[in-house]
Amino acid sequence: MKGSSLFFLLTAALFSGTAFGDIHQWTDANGTVHFSDTAPEGVSNVKKIDVRETNIAIQSEMNTNTGGSGMGSSGGNYTAGSPVLSVTSPSNGEVIRNNEGIVTVSGSATNVMPGSRVELLMDGNPIATGVNNLSATLTNVDRGDHTVVVRVTTSSGQTISSNPVTFTLQRYHKKGK
Repeated sequence: MKGSSLFFLLTAALFSGTAFGDIHQWTDANGTVHFSDTAPEGVSNVKKIDVRETNIAIQSEMNTNTGGSGMGSSGGNYTAGSPVLSVTSPSNGEVIRNNEGIVTVSGSATNVMPGSRVELLMDGNPIATGVNNLSATLTNVDRGDHTVVVRVTTSSGQTISSNPVTFTLQRYHKKGK
């Protein structure tokens, strides 16, 4: 009984009238749009925005294996609308021949929650950060096998990674004199 009473009180607090404050929007002289809960002094183009609903995210259980969904998870639940992550280049199993060790890797991340960090990693080390499309051209990469993944870290610290892509770099080897 205590659990249902607590749930009712939390729900009532969430949907009470005080949860929906006034939102004001204006554009400054540089064309930047601003939003605030208070109207600024001396600004003539302030518009009050009518807020009637909130967006409610429903938590769902992530598929924690790397088959099927293309993602693995370390942290259990993730908010509905999970990111779609993939390494777009090189392809899995690709053999790259470049004697200077130059390799371009790229990945994509869609449906990422605001405030999340998106990274492109090679051999576990971050090589690029961004929002949706990530790319990095690396020089002097060691010959051999390398693994690339796209990883999202949410603001709560949960991580989600794409399926790993492994490629092989072939480059000449100078023999010692």
